[in-house]
Amino acid sequence: MTKHFKFIIFLMFLFAYLFSEEYYQPQKVDTQTLTLSGTIQSSNSTTIKSPHYWNISYRIIYLIKEGTYVSKGDTLIKFDHSQAKENLKQAQNQLQKHLYQKKIISKKNSNQIRQIKDQIKKTELNIKSTQTKLEQAKYSSKQKKKNIKLDLKRARTALEKQKRHLRSQKMINQKKMQAIQFKISQATQKVDFHQELINSLTITAPKEGLVVYEANKDEDEKQLARGSKISPDRPLLKIPNLSNMIVKAHLNEVDRFKIDSGQKAQIKLAAFPDTTFKGHLSYISPLPKRKNSKSKLKVYPFEIKIDSEKNYRLKPGLSARIEIIIDDLNNYYSIPSWCIFKPQDRLGVKTTQGKFLGLDTLQILNGKAYFRYKPGIENNKLIPNQNIPDF
Repeated sequence: MTKHFKFIIFLMFLFAYLFSEEYYQPQKVDTQTLTLSGTIQSSNSTTIKSPHYWNISYRIIYLIKEGTYVSKGDTLIKFDHSQAKENLKQAQNQLQKHLYQKKIISKKNSNQIRQIKDQIKKTELNIKSTQTKLEQAKYSSKQKKKNIKLDLKRARTALEKQKRHLRSQKMINQKKMQAIQFKISQATQKVDFHQELINSLTITAPKEGLVVYEANKDEDEKQLARGSKISPDRPLLKIPNLSNMIVKAHLNEVDRFKIDSGQKAQIKLAAFPDTTFKGHLSYISPLPKRKNSKSKLKVYPFEIKIDSEKNYRLKPGLSARIEIIIDDLNNYYSIPSWCIFKPQDRLGVKTTQGKFLGLDTLQILNGKAYFRYKPGIENNKLIPNQNIPDF
């Protein structure tokens, strides 16, 4: 009995399927729309990049969770700074070494100059003393006067020599100080560099907002995560302005004439299918572009401005379905385009009773045919066309 009962149930379903009739009924419409897909973006985002210093390995040791709302100054990313701290310590030690050398050189230079000046003073006193002797020896013998004059000449020659020595020593000392000062300047620059590098290894939020990870454009780059090694100057995060969100999409060439700037649109997110956002067409590219590098198909990039205040659900990267309102319709109905028949160049539909009804078709768009209302049309059941005509 069980086997026979199952067989009877199977036959019932089979007959129901074979003899069931597929039909469609016209639906009243108030607007004509063009449905497309796009991606949520922010028209004003702040991009956070890794430090720009090259020949350095950047390894993430802390990474803020995507979707976190941050305030200005909050920590977003920390990179390993152990090697940078060691380099800073070495640079600081080198700087202290040069500063100590500068003190030694400066003291030595001062002593040398002081010694030469002391010699000059002694020589000047000797000259004065010799001049006095010469004046006192005016009644002395010629030989004595001659010897005193010779001593005076020698003292003056020594003085000139000592003054030249002073000038040359000052030049030598100046070059020594310039050399050590150059080393100090280089060491200071290294200290500043490593200090700036350490500071750059902790990235803080430049403003408040929602944290979004930057999408990888390079397939060779791994997903951003703690422990990741990052190349210099790589975009890592974005903090979008949630009050200026847009949907970016593209339009086929055949549909370009159907839309224009300012047209209203409705946006639904795949992540929140029960919520509808309103917007308007804010930008259309004046020239078509190739859809991608592998396709010859040309499209028109365009943007939909979402008319919404700050909304935390509107995150960049989310997929969105756009319905652009092409025209407001009064007293129009729509049916699936595969219900249209075209006998003898006349557009119309067929009812389940086999009756043909001619229609004044407005437009066929997105798989729907729009037509002006005909009395009683809404009560008819329309059958699909197995051979869809070429419109």
